[in-house]
Amino acid sequence: MRRLSPQLFPILNREQAAIWSLWHEEGLSCDYIAAVTGLTGDAVNSKLATVRRKLGVSEPHKRDTVRMPSSQMDELKPDEIVETF
Repeated sequence: MRRLSPQLFPILNREQAAIWSLWHEEGLSCDYIAAVTGLTGDAVNSKLATVRRKLGVSEPHKRDTVRMPSSQMDELKPDEIVETF
């Protein structure tokens, strides 16, 4: 099965899972992750690229954000702001 459909098995090793968790779930920067893990910034970027490829995430180093004109931002009330991922 794995040979026929490798895209169904995006299994991460421990290091990849830890880096992905720090970057995607915790929101830490690549530079901070590099400092914490003892890796270089290039190594972190390379490992994130591998993880994104395995998980099928297309946009490199971008978290999902919603953009709107600043005039609309002024009209929002705090209880109307909802994060979506």
